[in-house]
Amino acid sequence: MKMVFYKLQSLGCVVMYQMYENRELSWLKFNERVLDEATDSLTPPLEKLRFLSIVTSNLDEFYMVRVGSLTDHVQFGKQTKDDKSGLTEAEQVAKVLKRTQKFYTRQEAVYESVLRELSSHGFRLLKPNELTKDQLSFVKDYYQRAVEPLLSPQVVDARQPFLHLENRAVYTALHLKKKEKSAVAFVLKSSAVPNLIELPGSKGLEFVLTDDVIHFFSKRMFFGYEILETCLVKVTRNADLETLEDWYDQDVDYRDMMKDILKKRVRLAPVRIEISNSISKEFKKLICHKSPDNIVLVNKVPLSYAFFSEAEKRLPKDLREQLSFSPVTPQLPGWYRVGEKLLDRVQKEDLFLSYPYDSTKPFFQLLEEAVDDPDVISLKVTLYRLSSNSRIISLLEKAAEKGKEVLVVMELRARFDEANNINYSEQLEQAGVRLLYGLSLYKIHSKILLITKKTDRGVSHIVHLGTGNYNEKTAQLYTDMNLITTHPGIGEDAAEFFNNIMISNTNGKYKHLLVSPFGISRGLCDFIDDEIKSHKEHGDGHIVMKFNSLTSKAMIDKLAQASKAGVRIDLIVRGICCLIPGIPGETENITVTSVVGRYLEHSRIYYFHHHGDEKFFISSADLMTRNLERRLEIATPVYTPVIKQKLKEHLDSLLADDVKARQLQSDGRYVRKPTIKGFHAQEYFMERAVSEAAQVEPMKNVRKIGFFGRLFRWCKRKKG
Repeated sequence: MKMVFYKLQSLGCVVMYQMYENRELSWLKFNERVLDEATDSLTPPLEKLRFLSIVTSNLDEFYMVRVGSLTDHVQFGKQTKDDKSGLTEAEQVAKVLKRTQKFYTRQEAVYESVLRELSSHGFRLLKPNELTKDQLSFVKDYYQRAVEPLLSPQVVDARQPFLHLENRAVYTALHLKKKEKSAVAFVLKSSAVPNLIELPGSKGLEFVLTDDVIHFFSKRMFFGYEILETCLVKVTRNADLETLEDWYDQDVDYRDMMKDILKKRVRLAPVRIEISNSISKEFKKLICHKSPDNIVLVNKVPLSYAFFSEAEKRLPKDLREQLSFSPVTPQLPGWYRVGEKLLDRVQKEDLFLSYPYDSTKPFFQLLEEAVDDPDVISLKVTLYRLSSNSRIISLLEKAAEKGKEVLVVMELRARFDEANNINYSEQLEQAGVRLLYGLSLYKIHSKILLITKKTDRGVSHIVHLGTGNYNEKTAQLYTDMNLITTHPGIGEDAAEFFNNIMISNTNGKYKHLLVSPFGISRGLCDFIDDEIKSHKEHGDGHIVMKFNSLTSKAMIDKLAQASKAGVRIDLIVRGICCLIPGIPGETENITVTSVVGRYLEHSRIYYFHHHGDEKFFISSADLMTRNLERRLEIATPVYTPVIKQKLKEHLDSLLADDVKARQLQSDGRYVRKPTIKGFHAQEYFMERAVSEAAQVEPMKNVRKIGFFGRLFRWCKRKKG
């Protein structure tokens, strides 16, 4: 860590304090908090296994992107020092590998604990050496009939080129010896091979992993060789496409270029090689083909959780429900009225949706009405990540077919969704939709839909602005905020935003919206300065910010400046946080809370007390350098008092959580808040959505008692 300032103690010695955390190491701490959910007594057993799956998937993507990018810098000789921790790229990779190995040790203990808990309910994942004689006989017969014919064993030696091991695929590797010469062999399996083998008589309760079975019987396939060692292997490859983009001619069709880049991604260099058990140095060198430095041991834990969805489907329905979270149905918000036309309703008041507690139905109803309304002349939208069989795609196609002007800004560089976005772009193009693929130097990450409608006075704008993607699937899993407004100023800014994209202008002038790559950081800094000034005059400065990640050194330093001025700052940061709070004289007035639970906290909310004239923004942007400087993002002000109150209550609830919340300490550790009231914010939001949806006139009585009155009632009811 880079030591950033000094404080003289009474003994006269200089003590150095840390104000910054390294980005990569902070992310690993976040994944540890996700792993914590697999140990929480409030998490049902099957959901604990799901969290283990999420942890593994998170770590895979982290290596593919972040470690891949750092490795590129090392290989291309572009090494620099991190401006917050002072570590070079090579030092960061070394620390990440070391920390990852420690993480696996803890993950192993958690996995074994979860299996024991599942076993008490009859659900078992067994190893081949744990099977009874009859079970092993069945598995052997199944392997010979249904698995072995779909396997391809291959020895790598001087005459055979080293195999290309697919990214994140699991292989059996064997260390062979023949005529005093060593060789390595791999067993490749077809995608048609299932991930699980159900044991006879278990009625969907007992399984063995197919990878373990292949590993167990693999020696049968190499006649004439001495088998020295075996292990399972999974390779994680670099997936950093931004480096690849620099290799291409800017004059070629951008969509074709992205297709070519995706083909090249699958052959990028390995950044991590996981093995299932300890092996010799010689075997490591044979597996790596070059250097064994990036090998990590994953002992007793599956290298892949691809089996999870199969296991979940095969479990008896009653047991699956017993071992899972209780199902939650997103609710129609209290303001919604069946049969009411939302194009008319939004003319009277701004509308607000909070996913996943609120249903997506009102949004899609509004869009459907716009598609069918003859007075709606155009729809313009930015798209980043979409679900399969996306409803918004079909509605945009329908609008184009009806002769409306439809403009879609499709960002093809949505990591790991590139192929999906390319397919959708081709589909939209065939339907007559006008397409733009963003800007060459800036990703378009904003979430905005502009509906333009002709009126007797000219045109009016209906604008949807959100913190999350137009994706029906993630709307059930991620917490996101959505504002639908006809505010004239916001509508004019939205129209100007799309006009600026059309002419590749990234420095447009806006009266209400904050738009990066220049406007959000500048706007937030201005509001922080106003809060500092207000605090000096009135002593009531308060800032609350909720987002996914904080890595921007400029924003960290600005927040530290406000802290030193005495402004109280509460940060709600789900993932990476490169600011260390509680440092005397620097960040002592800052708290950092992280809430990790059933739903992925994804919304971004920025609040400034402003001496009682409270300012609220919701945004697509985190406080990361990439979001503030290399992307087109939007932060929109919220002007409606009822919606501002909703946002304030949301922030207060997360800060009051003492069940799922952890607080970042001045020594860099995350510590669970002491449980006093037992207040679980996400559970409270679920119950509130149900309660408000049932009211004819929503929230009138509820709003009078305020958030803390409702908090008291909620906790009292829970204890009762």
